[in-house]
Amino acid sequence: MDGTRVTRIGAADVLTTLQFFENDLGFTRDFVWGEPPVYAGVRNGSTRVYVRHDPALAGAITDQRLGARHLLGSQYRRLIREAQNERCADHRTIE
Repeated sequence: MDGTRVTRIGAADVLTTLQFFENDLGFTRDFVWGEPPVYAGVRNGSTRVYVRHDPALAGAITDQRLGARHLLGSQYRRLIREAQNERCADHRTIE
């Protein structure tokens, strides 16, 4: 995977997270493992995101009222920027 960047995140619901990356950010599904999904990956150009089932992490974020932007910080902004640069089908502008 020369030149490929991989970001790994935890989520309470892997399928919903995949759908967000696909439908809202224009990523393409690479793989899904498990039924229900417990590990999956999406890609956009040279950027890949691997999502693993981690309800404890998702719960801690919810308890602290933290959002994805806080959790991922500059990684989240980089993902959005790269998705925009790859001319994805859809993207959100962030502050």
